[in-house]
Amino acid sequence: VPTPDPDTLMVGPVIPLTNADTCVTLESTYMTGQHVGTCDGSGTTSGGVPVTITGLCVRYSVPAPVFTGDTACIIVCDTIRNITICDTTLIVYLPDTTPPTVICKDDTVYLNNLGTVMIDTSNVLDTVYDNTLVNAVWLTPTTFNCSNVGPNAVTVYARDTNRNMDSCISTVTVLDTLPPTAICQNITIQLDSNGNASITALDVDGGSFDNCAIASMVVDQTSFDCSHLGMNTVTLTVTDIYGNVATCTATVTVEDNISPITYCPGDKQIVVRNTTCSYIIPDYTGEASAWDNCLGNGVTITQSPVAGSEVILENGDTTITITATDGSGNTSTCSFQLYARCVKELNIPQFISPDGNGLNDTWEIPELANYPENTVKVFNRWGNLVFEQKGYYTGWNGSSNVDRGANRLVDNKMLPEGTYFYIIDLGTKDFEPYVGYMQIKR
Repeated sequence: VPTPDPDTLMVGPVIPLTNADTCVTLESTYMTGQHVGTCDGSGTTSGGVPVTITGLCVRYSVPAPVFTGDTACIIVCDTIRNITICDTTLIVYLPDTTPPTVICKDDTVYLNNLGTVMIDTSNVLDTVYDNTLVNAVWLTPTTFNCSNVGPNAVTVYARDTNRNMDSCISTVTVLDTLPPTAICQNITIQLDSNGNASITALDVDGGSFDNCAIASMVVDQTSFDCSHLGMNTVTLTVTDIYGNVATCTATVTVEDNISPITYCPGDKQIVVRNTTCSYIIPDYTGEASAWDNCLGNGVTITQSPVAGSEVILENGDTTITITATDGSGNTSTCSFQLYARCVKELNIPQFISPDGNGLNDTWEIPELANYPENTVKVFNRWGNLVFEQKGYYTGWNGSSNVDRGANRLVDNKMLPEGTYFYIIDLGTKDFEPYVGYMQIKR
């Protein structure tokens, strides 16, 4: 009976944490495998790994995590005609030393509103495969921020179950396309003494921000003058460091709070000639002037007491106050004095011309209205009474109203031109009757 030659079986590369099943082949056709076991009878491999033998098949549980190779010697014996014949087989379990194949791809990603972006294998991994099994795939870096805008190298790693590794490099382009958030605030500014005011972009910025950083803020109008009084709309343009732009609008309210400067005329000396020391205030606004930082917007000048007011100036004085009001309602005042000397006498016109032309047609003594008990008498050159009226103050046009005695010839007609004598009794014991001459000329 010939003795079988030992055999060698190469198995693998095997996969860690899996079972490698191998069946030995008997060299002699007459062997039936009455006895099968390990050559040393231990039931283990040279690496001490137990094997399970079923018939002529051997199950080897590949250890983990890194398998470097192992061998198992299997012996099959038969007794033929009282002769024991054995056939040995050396099973060599080969380790996996081939790394995975990993293929990268490039990608473009965009920063979010926090200025960050994360990637995973779906962004950069095109294909990965291995002759056994791929155990893990990872990449670095995975997180990007504003400092990474532009192309970035990302390394993708692949590892199989026997810890063989390979890698590839992908280019990840990071972009920031989000515009800043422009926030405006309304402001109020005041013109200076020259009628000017200015602002900067920071004055109307209400807290603008960007996911990365703001490069510049520009406002479309920075200078204001008197023509901009009131509300003005300005536009704030915010640009980030990557050229993204956003705008907002703000209301700039321009105010003029500077009062004008008022210039008054000098004090005045006046003489009042009437019985009550009354004086009608004239209009002095034409003698006053004013300066204002917004003079072009107009300045209104008023006085107090107003022109036409009647005041009593009995050897006293009166203060005239001039007020200047600019277009924004700011005011300032100055004042001067009216120093008065009152001469208590009746102001009696010495001439009338009753010709119907509207000038001096009647004898006007308006102050007599203050003395309702007065009596006015007018005589001609011969001493004849030609006009008499009680409570007179206006309206006589040179006609006679006396028709009695020696004056009957007058017959209430218009008196001829000439000089006439008058007596005016105020009807009060405080004044002597006023006497004098007046003329009628047509």
